[in-house]
Amino acid sequence: MTQDVKTRLTREDWILAGFRALSRSGPSALKAEPLARELKTTKGSCYWHFKDVADFEAAMMVYWRVQATEQVIQNVARQSASPEEDLRALLRIVTGLRSEAHGGLRAESAIRQWASVNSRAAEARHEVDAARLDYL
Repeated sequence: MTQDVKTRLTREDWILAGFRALSRSGPSALKAEPLARELKTTKGSCYWHFKDVADFEAAMMVYWRVQATEQVIQNVARQSASPEEDLRALLRIVTGLRSEAHGGLRAESAIRQWASVNSRAAEARHEVDAARLDYL
């Protein structure tokens, strides 16, 4: 007898779905119900991982800060050879972050547009920009 094993969604599954939706349709797409439809689950799954939409949005910004800034800096620092090689490594890593799983080519601009209408996103954008400039 075989049994269907249903995989449980993770916080990261929801966060990545959020970035894809944001990139495709803008901030209005960051709601539990449409994201649940995309993930083929119920919105209760969202509330299992996040207490509310604000918590979900905050988790998206933390994820972006870590993935698109802190991990990039750590990866370049590990490969550090010369300033020229560091810059080449930085460009390779940053262009590699544009996968469809993370929202594709529009993800960064979608986050920046979101920051123009959402104070939490604006704060995260400011922190990310400051960290990136400090590193450069």
